[in-house]
Amino acid sequence: MATDEESIFGFVSVSTGTLMKDDLPLPIQKRLREYPLPVLKVTRIGVHKSFQHRGIGKRLLEAMLRLSLEQKKMFGCIGVTVDAKEDAIAFYKKLGFIELQAKRGLPKTHPFQTPMFLTIKVIEEVVRQA
Repeated sequence: MATDEESIFGFVSVSTGTLMKDDLPLPIQKRLREYPLPVLKVTRIGVHKSFQHRGIGKRLLEAMLRLSLEQKKMFGCIGVTVDAKEDAIAFYKKLGFIELQAKRGLPKTHPFQTPMFLTIKVIEEVVRQA
């Protein structure tokens, strides 16, 4: 959470998840095995409207990237996934996320989201530069 003594500016929540090798682009698939691959999934991220465009969302996400490095050591995490709303795709791409093949099946009332992925190798580089 991003807070001060009186307010919450933003939050991020995560869960563990898995991807299959075939869910990833071919260049990434080459070094992976044929079993469920552990990932850290960003399930929600939000910043209060009056605090948007100040880098808070980016800092919250960077904290989750550091968490993924801990998960790599403990469980072999291969990266971070997020289901990005259409207006957030550019934000994630700027951070190095790549789009994955979308899987259909959500109810029509659910807004379409684009699955995106950031490899642990890119995360290591990002954290090293921060």
